[in-house]
Amino acid sequence: MASTQKVPRLRVVKKKKRKNRRLIFLLFLFFMSLLLILFVRSSFGNISVLVKGNQWVSNEEIIKNMEIKSGSLLFFIDKDEIEQHIRSSFPLIQNIAIQKKYPGTLEVTITEKNVVAYLQKDGKSYPVFENGTILFSRFLSEPFGDKPRLNSWTDYKLLSTFIKELNQLEPGVKSLISEIVFKKDGTHPDSLVLYMKEGYEVRTTIAGFANNMAWYPSFVKSLKQEGNNSGIIYLAEVKYFEPYQTQ
Repeated sequence: MASTQKVPRLRVVKKKKRKNRRLIFLLFLFFMSLLLILFVRSSFGNISVLVKGNQWVSNEEIIKNMEIKSGSLLFFIDKDEIEQHIRSSFPLIQNIAIQKKYPGTLEVTITEKNVVAYLQKDGKSYPVFENGTILFSRFLSEPFGDKPRLNSWTDYKLLSTFIKELNQLEPGVKSLISEIVFKKDGTHPDSLVLYMKEGYEVRTTIAGFANNMAWYPSFVKSLKQEGNNSGIIYLAEVKYFEPYQTQ
């Protein structure tokens, strides 16, 4: 009996199926490209900026200094670069948090530095922040809250030095200050006159201000026990009390 040899079946290439897959892939790319073009040209392609938490710097100022180019896509926005633009423009800003909310919203949350005093100039009150920044672009007709008023200050570099001292002052003592007048004399070019809410007047200096004012509570306690409810308290190198002259 003659042996029979099994002939292997030839593989049939399904060209039609491969063509269908390629066609589907090309159609997918086409529609994705079309959607991307429509996205860019539609209103969804424009970035909407939402600014929150700011009090002293306006939304318009912040958005302008973000330097977002027209037609930019949210996906390609560099948050670190935006933050740097804002910080370099506004020293009074403490923290910035930026979130991308798709399809087209950039949410910017601002935390500003604390206002520690109000500079009085030409009948207006300008906020002075904890880093010494004075915001001349915004003013109030009257100081807001219990922050002290600063009068007769023209040397803003010296004022910045003083703010560092003021920041070190115990909050309870700071809240008792109504007004701080810069009044240099021949002996001390950095002399200050403080008008306290309790009725006392304090003479001191910018140099060592925080340490000198730390004596104030104990001084006042002793004075009240002695019946001295008003007068001048000298808190500099030498510390003493001088009652007001009665006429």
